[in-house]
Amino acid sequence: MTTLTFNPPTCILPNFGKRTRVFTYPQDLTDVVIEANEARIARHAKRAEYLEQYVDTEDHFSQMMHYDLDLAPNVTGRELLLCHGIVPVPPQELKSAEGIYDELWTIIECLALNGVFLLNTDHLSDSELYARMYYCILNESTRAVPPSDQCSEFIDVAHPMDMQFPKYKRLIARDGSHQGPTSGARNCTYERGFMYATVTTIAERDRSLPRPSDIFGS
Repeated sequence: MTTLTFNPPTCILPNFGKRTRVFTYPQDLTDVVIEANEARIARHAKRAEYLEQYVDTEDHFSQMMHYDLDLAPNVTGRELLLCHGIVPVPPQELKSAEGIYDELWTIIECLALNGVFLLNTDHLSDSELYARMYYCILNESTRAVPPSDQCSEFIDVAHPMDMQFPKYKRLIARDGSHQGPTSGARNCTYERGFMYATVTTIAERDRSLPRPSDIFGS
């Protein structure tokens, strides 16, 4: 059996993608975590098997893109989180700003470890963004490909209806336009955002969101 592992680079913190508060699971998740990781290993092994015939040929890159875009199976954000032993807590169970903040950033970081990154979140408070992720974004499918510096997925959190509301218009007035996939790139040690975002303030979260350069290097 082929074993594939991902070792986070030394530029990110040891607790990256992990809860920092005390947390007790409502049930033993060992079996479902093992099952999720076995499925991940099987997906990656199938991809490697397909690409093996193209190694050291001029078609390797084009076939890799073909597999990743057209042939790779779909997987949800929830399934990606399970590989890290994370089951998101329902929003109504998080009773404090600290709990919401920790759960939100844990999920953001776990998605980044899987090559999935967020854009345009500053118009939402921590609780609003977490609810949008829990009830919508984490249920959406993405192509299941190994995270790498060659291909990443960016999710624009700004819904078209958000743009009609005063808070989003204030955000545009501040920043000028949406952030794109390459904006905010950093060549420094990653750190989580440093403050809670409330419903009455425009967040300063986007500039602290992880980017591919934080995970895979620049």
